[in-house]
Formats: sequence, structure tokens, C-alpha cells
Amino acid sequence: MECETLSHTSIAAIMPVRNAANFLKSSLASISANIDCLDEVIIVDDGSVDSSPKILRSWIQENPKAQLLTTSGVGLVRALNLAMSVVQSDFVARFDADDRYDPRRIALQSVAIQPETVGVFCDYSIFSDSGRKMGFIPSPIFPDETAISLIRSQRTPHPGVIFNIHAARAVGGYQVEDFPAEDLSLWLRLTRVGSLISVPELLLDYRVSAKSISSSNSTEMRSKRIQLLDEVGLNANSLKSAMEKFHSLQNSYIDQTHSEIRTILHLLELRAAIENTNFQSSSAKITYRALQACLKSTAIKNLSLFTLQTLERRVQRKFFLK
Repeated sequence: MECETLSHTSIAAIMPVRNAANFLKSSLASISANIDCLDEVIIVDDGSVDSSPKILRSWIQENPKAQLLTTSGVGLVRALNLAMSVVQSDFVARFDADDRYDPRRIALQSVAIQPETVGVFCDYSIFSDSGRKMGFIPSPIFPDETAISLIRSQRTPHPGVIFNIHAARAVGGYQVEDFPAEDLSLWLRLTRVGSLISVPELLLDYRVSAKSISSSNSTEMRSKRIQLLDEVGLNANSLKSAMEKFHSLQNSYIDQTHSEIRTILHLLELRAAIENTNFQSSSAKITYRALQACLKSTAIKNLSLFTLQTLERRVQRKFFLK
């Protein structure tokens, strides 16, 4: 897939690294596989004390698009903001040091960008340190559906996004006080200035590790997300639009892969979003009742709602997703 023929959008990869020597070979190979679609690569070594700096310096020497920044260990949010401060491109592609990426990732996400787009996510799979596959998460695809999905923060993976850096800077970038839910905070603010969408392609393999931020800070992350949803909140216009069109949702997804799963996950998210509003409008009450009936209906083709609820519980229990 030739990047030059698909998009003229300039894109910078940014990747924070801290003691990730065991995984860097794989993640750097993923960046190399996408390098033709990238204009620059900014890697921040955030105070690593293992062999990560040596591995990074060696890779940087072979990649003229890349530069290495170093800190004494300022933490994830400050490391991300440091990387963003030197980016010259229009969009930023997040990479994590312990994840794996499809070689088509940047090409497919960049071609999806429209003038109003401020962020593009993707489908992703989950795997353990031992290599065990733990599941697949299909993304919401459309702007309103993506905005509503933030209520659960399961389908907008931080390391699988590309976002407009000008929009991100305009809304304040990553906020230190919002850690460890700094990604949700940024997505909520970005929905006020543009559209979040996703590419319905499996482009990210997300590693679940006992040492990862999402695992070690899961309780704090959950508390911070509740706080952000209360203080910043979902985009009200997206919620209103989603309520108005949910009856035709299956038609929206009918030509997409995993259409039934995407439909049910959105209905579950929409129900949660309406519950979060405390039913403040009559339209919310009407839509909620219709949603309840729809989710209980046996007419949802061949997909078992029990299967989806089981998946949802498993994801919540094993991996409080970023």
C-alpha cells in the first residue's frame, strides 16, 4: 500500500519508553514496517535503567526520520507532552513499547482522515505476556458512536490512535492531573472540537502485562474515569444524535465486518450513556425504554447477548482497557 498515493497528511510517531528492553525489538519493528507512512519518529526514553537506551540509540542511528529524547524519569504524561512539543507534523500516531502493529496501520488510518477528523482509532486484539490470545475488540467506526463509546473506554485504545496535534494542543494536550486516565480526558475534550472515528481493521495487538500502567493502576484509573465523565462529560450533541438514530443502527453497520458485535456494543454503550445522564429529558427516557426492549429482543439475529455480556465482564475483569 503506497502511502504517498493515499494521503498527504504529515504524521509523527511518538513512543514513550521506560525499561522496555524485552519488548523493544518487536515494537521498533512495527514502527519500521510503517516508516514509509511516517514523516518523523519521536521516542522518549523516560529514565530507563535497563538496556533500552542502547537498543534505542542503535535503532535511531539507522533511521534518519527518528530522534531520541531522554529524561530522568518524569512519568508517562510529561514524556508524551515532551514528545508532542517537538513534533512538526499535523497528526501524531501513538505507539507503545510493548505492543505490536500491523504494517498497514498508518496507511489505513491516514486515508480515513477528513477535514473534521481529530482522531482515528482501530480494531484491536488483546494478548498476554505468554502470547495467549485474550479477545478481539471491534471499534465503533462512526463519529457519534465513537464519542458515545467513551462512556466505557473499551474501544478507543490509546496506543492505537492517530490524532490531530493542533486540535490536541488547542484543548490543552495531556493533563498530568488526569493520569492514569489522561487518554480519556484528551478524547473527551477533542470531541468538542472535531470528530473521533475508527478504521474497522485489526491494526493493534495490545499486550496485557501485570507490570503495565493499566494493570497496576486499575482502581485509580476507574476512579479517575468516573470523575472525568462527571466533570467533562460526553459530547451532548453526539448523545442526542445517537439517540435519534439508534433504530437504524444495524443498517449503519450492515456492510461492516463484525457488524452484529459492533451494533450490540454500541447499544450497551448508549444505554450506559443515557443512564449517566440521569434521564434528564423525555427523549432519553423513551430511547432508554426502547433500548431495553431491543437488548432483550430475540430478534437480534444470531448473536447471543449473553455472549457479549460475558465478553464485557471478562474485559472489565482482566483488562481495564485504555
